[in-house]
Amino acid sequence: EDDYDKVPSWVRLVLTLIPTFQILTNTIQLDGTHLFDHASSSTVMATTSSVSNAEAQLLLNSGFFRALLLLFTRTQDDFSSSTKATSTTSAKVARMQLLRSILIMCVQSTNLLGKYTWRVPEFSAILCHEDFQQKHLVDTIIWSLLGTLCLSGGSSRLVLRKAGTSSNLPTADTCRASTMASFPQLCSAVVAGLKKLRDVRQEKTNQKQMEQEWKEEHQESIQEFSALANLLVSCSSLANMLLSVCGESPENLVRIKKSVEDIRTEVSSMPAAVGRQKKEEPSSSSEKSAEDDKAGDPSSFVDSHEDDVASVRKSVKIITLLLQQQASGVPGQRPATNISSKTD
Repeated sequence: EDDYDKVPSWVRLVLTLIPTFQILTNTIQLDGTHLFDHASSSTVMATTSSVSNAEAQLLLNSGFFRALLLLFTRTQDDFSSSTKATSTTSAKVARMQLLRSILIMCVQSTNLLGKYTWRVPEFSAILCHEDFQQKHLVDTIIWSLLGTLCLSGGSSRLVLRKAGTSSNLPTADTCRASTMASFPQLCSAVVAGLKKLRDVRQEKTNQKQMEQEWKEEHQESIQEFSALANLLVSCSSLANMLLSVCGESPENLVRIKKSVEDIRTEVSSMPAAVGRQKKEEPSSSSEKSAEDDKAGDPSSFVDSHEDDVASVRKSVKIITLLLQQQASGVPGQRPATNISSKTD
C-alpha cells in the first residue's frame, strides 16, 4: 500500500483508462490482439474494431484526446529522477501503454485523430526524435506508416496547431524512409534473440544469469515483433499502410520480405520443445532438488520460452501472407485473421 501511494497520480490515471481504450479500439495494447473475438463473441462490442468518426470527433471536441497527447509529452522525464524502482517501472509502463493506445486510435481514425496528432508539435517532436526511434521500433513503425498517409497528397503541408511554432514536420518520404529503416532493424533484433536462444543449448553457463540477460536484451524485441504482426491483423488500415509503402517500389518490398525471411530462417533452426509438462509444486525435498537441477539445464531454458518462439513463427506467417497480397497485386485487402501459429 505504501508503494502504491508513492506511484504518481498520472500513472494511476493512465492505468485506470487503459481498459477504456481497449474497449474503444477493441485492441489490447500489449500484444495487439482483439479484445473481443469477432468470430466467437456475441458481445455487441465485437461488431466493431475501430474508432468511428463520431467517437473520434467527440474525443477531439471534448479536448480529451489533446489532454492524452499532452499527458504523454509532459511526463517524459517524470520517472527519470525517481528513486523508487516500483514507481520508475510503473511510470515507464504506463507511459508506453498510453502511447500505444494513442497510436492505435490514430491508425483507426486516420483522417481525424491521425492528422490531428501529427499537427501537435510537442508530440511529433518526441516521436520523430532519433533517440526515441532507436529505442521504440514498433511505435516508430506505426507512427511513420501513419505519417506516410497523413503527410501525403493534399495533407503534405499540415499546419501545426501551436501558433508561432516553426514547422519541422517530416515529409511523407522521410516517413517512408523511417519505416524502411526501423522494420529491418526490428527483424534483426528478433534474429539476434532467436540466435541467443538456440545457442544456449550448446553452452554450459549459469542458467539464472543467462535467462536474466536474455530477458533484458532480447525478449522485448520478440514480444514487440509479435505485437506488430497482431496489429497488422487487428487494424486493417495499418496493414494497408504497410502494403502501400511496399508497393511504391520493388526495392521496398524486397527489403521487407528479406527481413522477414531472415527471421523465418532462424526460427526454422530452433529445436521444438518436446513433452512440456504442466509445472507442479514440488512436494518433497528430493523433488525440489530435481527442480533445481533442471533450472540449471540450458535446454530447459529454451523449452520454457517455446511460447516466444511460437509467437515468432505465427508472426512470420502473418506478415508473409500480408506481403503475398502485395506481390500478387492485391493491395488493400485485409489480411487473414485466423492464422495458425504452427509452421509447415
